[in-house]
Amino acid sequence: MPDETVADSPKAVQPLLVQVELDARASGGFINGRFDIQLRGRVAAAATIEALELVVEDAVVTRIDFGEPSRAPAVALPDGTPARERTFLFTLPDKPSKAAGTRMPRVRVFGADGSLHEQEFSLAIDPAGPDPVRIVAGPCRPLL
Repeated sequence: MPDETVADSPKAVQPLLVQVELDARASGGFINGRFDIQLRGRVAAAATIEALELVVEDAVVTRIDFGEPSRAPAVALPDGTPARERTFLFTLPDKPSKAAGTRMPRVRVFGADGSLHEQEFSLAIDPAGPDPVRIVAGPCRPLL
């Protein structure tokens, strides 16, 4: 029987061990002819976090790039894995005519090692309600 050799496949990038959470108190309001939603949160990852993006309907709305990874506070992921934490504040602008309804933003986390993680959220928007923006799905907790 002939000897079969399998060519080495390219190394796959390991998934990023990450936790993304939004502050449970999202805010929103009309300003300068638009409706702005503010999402504050934190991301903790075992790998160095290089950047975050807020994505809505496959469009990148905003991006944050980080430097000096040693300045990020040391934390632990829920399983005890050592990690570093970064906080963020994203603003999602919208037309007043589209203000009410549901939004499904995603937070993309880019690791310096080339890894990628996405966390999806669901927001209920009611500009006339007592809570104009509510997080109805996705990890959140009172952070501040």
